[in-house]
Amino acid sequence: MNKKILNIASWDDTRGTHFIDVYPTRPEVKKWDINKHNSKLPYEDNFFDEVLCFGFLEHSSNVGMLLQEIHRILKKRGKVRITTDNANYWVFANWNSVHRWGTLRNPGFYEDNHLSLFTDRHLFNLLRYYNFKPINLEYKYIKEFSGSIVRQTIKRVINTIFKHTFLNKFVYRGLNIDGIKKEEDERDEN
Repeated sequence: MNKKILNIASWDDTRGTHFIDVYPTRPEVKKWDINKHNSKLPYEDNFFDEVLCFGFLEHSSNVGMLLQEIHRILKKRGKVRITTDNANYWVFANWNSVHRWGTLRNPGFYEDNHLSLFTDRHLFNLLRYYNFKPINLEYKYIKEFSGSIVRQTIKRVINTIFKHTFLNKFVYRGLNIDGIKKEEDERDEN
C-alpha cells in the first residue's frame, strides 16, 4: 500500500508524496499561504495517511485553522508530525533572539515571521483540542549534529546529560510531537 503523505512548508525537504509551501522551490510543490488566504488546504477530506509540518507552525497566523485543516484532510487514524521551536529554550528568552523581535529579514528573498512559540504543554493541549491524540513528544536540536567535530561532541554530551532530566526543556531548541487523528465519537482517556 502506498501511503499519501503531505509535507507542509516542505522547502527543500523531499519526504512525502505531496508538497505545499508559501515559497515553492521545486515544480512539484504547490503554492499555498494560510496566512494570506486563510483558505482551506487544496485537498479532499480524508485524503492523506500522514501530514508532516516541520518548522511551519510558528509562522502561522491561524494555528487553529491549520490544525483543523490537517484534521480534515487526514484519513481516519492518520498521523500528524509537527516540529516547531521550543518556547522554553533559553536562547529564545535572550535579547538577541529572532523570536523576541518576531521577524528575521533576509534581504532580497523573504521575511521570516515567527508569530508564535509553543511549549510542550501548548502542543499537547492544541493537539487534544483539535481532536488528535498526542502519541509522542520529544525535545531536539535543529540540525542536531552539524558543525565541527568538537561542536558535535559537545552537543552529543549535552544530549546525553540532559535528555532524561527536567532541564531538557531549556536546552533543546526544537520540539517534535506526533498525533493520531481521532474521530468525533472517540473519547479522550486523559
